[in-house]
Amino acid sequence: MIKAGSTGAVNAALNAISAADQERQRSMQALTTGSRINKAGDDVAGVSGAAKLRGEIVAVKQGIRNIGDFGGFLETAESIHTGAIDILQNMRVLALQSANGVNSSDERFSLNDSARNLLTQYREETSGGNLAARFLVDGSFSDKQLTLGAGDDRNLNISIRSIQMPDIGEFRVGTEASISFTTGAGEAAGPIQGGASFRVDSAGRSATVSLDAGMSARDLGDKLRVGAGEALQASGVGLVASTQVEVSSLAAGTFGFSLNGVQIAGVVDGGGDLSNIGALINSKSNQTGVTASLDSDKTTMTLTDAMGDNIRLSNFESANGARLQLTALEGDGVAAGATSGIHLGVLESGGNLGATITGQLNLVGNENISISQDTNTAAGQGFAEAGLKNSSFSSLGDIDLTSTEGALKAVSIIDNSIARVETGRGKLGATQNTLEALTRSFGRLRSNLEASHSHIMDVNMVQEVSQFAQSRIIMNAAQAMLSQGMKVQSGFLGLLRS
Repeated sequence: MIKAGSTGAVNAALNAISAADQERQRSMQALTTGSRINKAGDDVAGVSGAAKLRGEIVAVKQGIRNIGDFGGFLETAESIHTGAIDILQNMRVLALQSANGVNSSDERFSLNDSARNLLTQYREETSGGNLAARFLVDGSFSDKQLTLGAGDDRNLNISIRSIQMPDIGEFRVGTEASISFTTGAGEAAGPIQGGASFRVDSAGRSATVSLDAGMSARDLGDKLRVGAGEALQASGVGLVASTQVEVSSLAAGTFGFSLNGVQIAGVVDGGGDLSNIGALINSKSNQTGVTASLDSDKTTMTLTDAMGDNIRLSNFESANGARLQLTALEGDGVAAGATSGIHLGVLESGGNLGATITGQLNLVGNENISISQDTNTAAGQGFAEAGLKNSSFSSLGDIDLTSTEGALKAVSIIDNSIARVETGRGKLGATQNTLEALTRSFGRLRSNLEASHSHIMDVNMVQEVSQFAQSRIIMNAAQAMLSQGMKVQSGFLGLLRS
C-alpha cells in the first residue's frame, strides 16, 4: 500500500549510501597512506602502543648513530697509538745498538741524535700539530659517556689514558738495602721482622702481603708474586731483586771470613789491592751465589747476589787487626741513604760479629706504583723502618744513549713506554669490539621494534582492497535502490495529475 510520506525505503537507501561512502573514504585513505590507523579513533589502544614503539625506534636509531660517531673517534685514537708504537720500536732498536760494547763514543752520540729526532716525531704524533691527538691521547678523554638510548643503564663510559711523552716511561719503587749485625753466636736475622704487612697499589689494583722474619729481597719478591701476582701483572708491574754490598778499607796482609757459610781466606796485596780476594770469591760463586767486582783502583770491591738473596758475612779474621767496612748499595749502585742509620758498618777482626745484608726489591712498571706499610706495623718491623719511600719516574723524554749505562736504562724506559701504549691500544680494540657487538645488537632490536610497529600500523592491503570493493558494490546497489524508491513516489504523484 502506498501511503503519503512513505519514505522509509528512500531513507534506508540514503543511510546505506552514506555508510558505504564513509567506508570507501576510509579504505581509500588507508590504501593511499599504507597505514591502518590514520586518526586516533581508528584504534585507540593501537595508537598508544605504536607511539611508544616509535619512540623506542627513534632512540635505537640515534644510539646506533652515536656508536658510529664514537667508533670513529676510537679508530683515530688507535691509529695514533699504532704510529706511536712504531716510533718507540725504532727508538728501542737504537738503544739496543748503543748498548753494544763495540760502539765508540762518536757512534753513540750519533745514535743519540737519531733517538732525539724520533722523540720529536713522537711528540708531533701524540701532541704537536695533531689536533685529534690533543683531545684523544692527552688524558682529557676521560669518562666520556656514550649514550645508547633512554635510561642510565644504556650508557657506556669510555676513557683513553694519556700516551704523551711526559706521561709515559718507567715507574720504579723499591725497598731500601740494609745491614743488620749480631754480637752473639750465629747469623743475623736481618732487618725485616715478622708480623708486619704492606700493601701495593697500582692502576686501581691492590694487594696486601705479610712479612716473615729475616726474609730476603728475593723471598719478598717470591711472596709478592704469589700474593699479589695477579694485581701486579694486570697493572704491568715487574719485580727485580738484587743484593749488593761494598767492601773496603782492608789493609795488606792475610785475612779470612765466612761468606754465606763458605770460608774465604786469602791475602790482600800492598796498597789494599783486593784483586786476589775478588778472584777467590768468584771461584766459589757457585757455592755462595755471590760474585765480586772491583772498582778502577781495586781497593773497593762490590759483592752482588743477582737473585736478591741475603749476603751473610761472619767470622772475620785479619792478621793485622784490620776492620772490614761494609756499605749496603741500592740496585743502581749508589750507596743506600742514611735514613735508617744502619746502612754503614764494620766487621772487626777476632769477634763473633756477623752481618746480614738485605738487598733491594724494585717494582718496575709503566703505571704509578705505591707501597704503604700496614698501620699496625711497629717501628723497626718493616724495611729498615724507612724502606718504602724509594720511588722515581723516568720519562720517555729523559733517555740518553751516549753511554752504555744510559742506553740500557733507555731500553727499560722504552719497554715500559711500549707496554703503556700497547695496553692503551688493547683497551681501544676491546672497546671497538664492544661497540661493534652493540651495533649488531641494536640493529636486531631496531628490526624487531619496526616489525612490531608495522604489525600495529600497516594496512593489510588485500583485506583493504576487498573492503573497498565491497563498499563500492554496496554504494552502487544503494544508489540503484534509491533511484527505484524515488520512481515509486513519482508514480503516485502521476496518478494525482491525471
